Amino acid sequence: MPVDLDRLKAALAGRYDVQRELGRGGMAVVYLAEDLRHHRQVAIKVLLPELAATIGPDRFLREIDIAAALTHPHILPVHDSGEADGFLYYVMPYIEGQSLKARLAAEGELPIEDAVRIVTEVVDALAHAHEHGVVHRDIKPDNVMLSGRHALVMDFGVAKAVSEASEPGELTTAGVAIGTPTYMSPEQAVAASHIDHRADIYSVGVLAYELLAGRTPFVGASQRVLAAHVTEKPEPVTAYREAVSPALAHLVMRCLEKKPADRWQGAQELLPQLEAVVTPSVGLTPTETAPVEAVSAGRRRIVPAAIGAVALAALIVAAGMWMLRDDPLTITTSNITRVTIEPGVEFQPALSPDGSEVAYVKGPIPDPRIVVRSTIDIGSGGGIRLADGVPGDHKYPSWSSDGASVRFYACLREGECDWKQVGKLGGPPRAISAPIQSDRLAWSRDGSRVAFAVGDSIFAYSSEDAEPRLLGVHLVDPWAPHSLAWSPDDRSIVYVNGNIAWKNSGNVSSSSIWMIAADGGEPIRVTDEVDMNLSPQWLPDSRHIVFISDRDGPRGIYVVEVSADGPRGDPRPVPGAADAHSISMSADGRKLAYAKFTIAQNIWSIPIPRSGVVSINEASPVTAGNRVIESHSLSPDQEWIVFDSSIRWNMDIYKMPIDGGTPQMIADLPMDAYDPDWSPDGTEVAFGSGISRAGKPQVWVVPADGGTPVQLTDFPGFDTYADWSPDGLHIAYMSQGPQGTEWGVWILSRDTVGGTWSAPTRLIDFYCRQPDWAPDGASIACQVGDRNEIVRVSRGGEELSRFQMANLARARKLKFSDDGSTIYFIGTESDGSQGVWSIPTVGGEPAKVVAFDDPELSAFGTLTAGRDRFYLTLSEYESDIWVMDLEW
Repeated sequence: MPVDLDRLKAALAGRYDVQRELGRGGMAVVYLAEDLRHHRQVAIKVLLPELAATIGPDRFLREIDIAAALTHPHILPVHDSGEADGFLYYVMPYIEGQSLKARLAAEGELPIEDAVRIVTEVVDALAHAHEHGVVHRDIKPDNVMLSGRHALVMDFGVAKAVSEASEPGELTTAGVAIGTPTYMSPEQAVAASHIDHRADIYSVGVLAYELLAGRTPFVGASQRVLAAHVTEKPEPVTAYREAVSPALAHLVMRCLEKKPADRWQGAQELLPQLEAVVTPSVGLTPTETAPVEAVSAGRRRIVPAAIGAVALAALIVAAGMWMLRDDPLTITTSNITRVTIEPGVEFQPALSPDGSEVAYVKGPIPDPRIVVRSTIDIGSGGGIRLADGVPGDHKYPSWSSDGASVRFYACLREGECDWKQVGKLGGPPRAISAPIQSDRLAWSRDGSRVAFAVGDSIFAYSSEDAEPRLLGVHLVDPWAPHSLAWSPDDRSIVYVNGNIAWKNSGNVSSSSIWMIAADGGEPIRVTDEVDMNLSPQWLPDSRHIVFISDRDGPRGIYVVEVSADGPRGDPRPVPGAADAHSISMSADGRKLAYAKFTIAQNIWSIPIPRSGVVSINEASPVTAGNRVIESHSLSPDQEWIVFDSSIRWNMDIYKMPIDGGTPQMIADLPMDAYDPDWSPDGTEVAFGSGISRAGKPQVWVVPADGGTPVQLTDFPGFDTYADWSPDGLHIAYMSQGPQGTEWGVWILSRDTVGGTWSAPTRLIDFYCRQPDWAPDGASIACQVGDRNEIVRVSRGGEELSRFQMANLARARKLKFSDDGSTIYFIGTESDGSQGVWSIPTVGGEPAKVVAFDDPELSAFGTLTAGRDRFYLTLSEYESDIWVMDLEW
């Protein structure tokens, strides 16, 4: 969201006269202003509103205060900082000069003596900062100002405040860049929990490389560059500029070592190296000898041949092993036994290594706990509830390699989670050290290694590695890789791409299973991406993957053989398990546990209260049955309701009378269809498609009585959450835009109802979910990113209001009231409880109007507001743990 200049001027009036914009970046906008108190020109840097809201004034001002204490000839000082009318800002001297970025853009590579001098002054500034415990974290040409012949480093403290503001991925999801991938150290690229001053040394290396070579060590898209920082060795700087002496090249390349321990250990160590190397001829006098590998011509010929012979022998052996079994594996089952019989939800099973016990999550969903129960003496009792003294949600149990204890993920509230371990008989839990506190993490069989995902990147870590190592990046239809599992031989990792919500719900969406080599490489797809493919587990031979899929209709268990090149043949069904949700296997692969999960996710209706709060127990069902319904919309006369449902396994679009009847299909696509919205004249329904081989989600329109859907959008990214304007001439939707990278709200338009749709135009240039038109058609409301913030924008793109619900953890699925005076939404409180909330359209405090106070009814998160009733999707889950023996 852009900074409102008039509002900023008003907020700073009396202290600063804000005159004009000087420039902008991914985190802030810089303005020229006059300091009215001291009668001098200054530069005021104002954080972008969405970033300021995430960081908060306390964290920001604390870090800026630390940076303001730095006094050094090559550090641009901070005169002032503060918060005014929601703006976070800091004030610096206005420098008559240019940034190093501007000089590079104009000249390309610099004269070597200029490059060395600038880098020396930057390192001199860092040496002072490091001595005072300040790490910059964002050294780059943009943050180096050139005044005369000298360099001034700015923005100390800002990167730290940003990087520590939230969980990894939260800010980038909101459209805010954290740091600069081109200049990030490997430990920053993998979001390591500890980042010290040696990260600045790496960034200095990238900066020096660019000044000397006219390019950075790694170029390309951000994800590729981040992966390269972690995994690829950069070309020597001399490959791009032969005039760089070997000693200077060695100095730069040592800065770029992957492991912090292999770099210069601080700016104080690097500074004398830089000062000592320059000679009058701009050669270099080395202060230490750069290692040079001596390899004879004969060795160059012989070693590759030897390596080739070994590799060939290994390939022959591997090929022979694969040829031993040409017939596909068949698994038979026996002794299928129900372990739990209690009402409610028991799922996410984890079998002990010997298969004698199973740990699982016992609901209700809003308050899950970990339980351990015997799989042998099933009638012995109700099991052991572990770690009851640990507050919050308990999820994703797994066993230690010796079977003596259980790990689990504990979340006190959203964003406050960590891994814990407790003995299988209970006792005090202890925190587990992990490279990242994320639920997308898995231990190897012996517990010595951890694989985890950050965004669309997959990493491996062990205590011997010291730093996480990037294995690969999921660039094909990237969602959030999850449900990772190591092969028993520790050579491969299998994971799921898509439908991460399934882990904790009955969400129906396509997903695919992939594998990646544990020493890194390109991810390889194992299953299709049209069906739901979930919960992968390995057989002990490390050649077969067992998983859950709805590829043949109902969810069942399948097995597929894999090699280093991918699947060998089609998946084959494993009999004996219907409606499976998640599975686990014993170490010998002879026992399998699964959660038999029944989903009843239907539309319910409840009167809109005129005052006070109504209980969800006052709701009555509109639809019924063991099927999934997600989103819905009322017809203009409010006598019909349209919805997406899995009645035929795939999600299709249906309608039915509001007072009951048989659902009528009106749209059937090869992929899933979601989020229907009825046109104001009642003749059409807009909806979005799900991801599949047929392409990314797009916006479609179909006649309300059924017919052939027409695709309206064709951007390469995601087009979804379509919403009709009241006059029926426009459709607002969320999209990544024509480049697949420009999140915002876009508008489709036509001149007349039934006319031709024009090319879409962009209304909102930031990530804003689930747009909803006001009844008068003059504005649109949407949810900013994944935060508890609602923005209302005029038809012309002017921001009219923005609401922050400080007492809520999240706001979703916005809907205007019938008269446009109120915005309703589903809100989640900090303790995880949900409800329907309201807020006046002109702003004010949100008020709860419906309390979800029945633990057996969970809100899926979709809401329709009629004239006098709410329509909600509520989930009733029933799940039990079963075990069975396998023969293969």
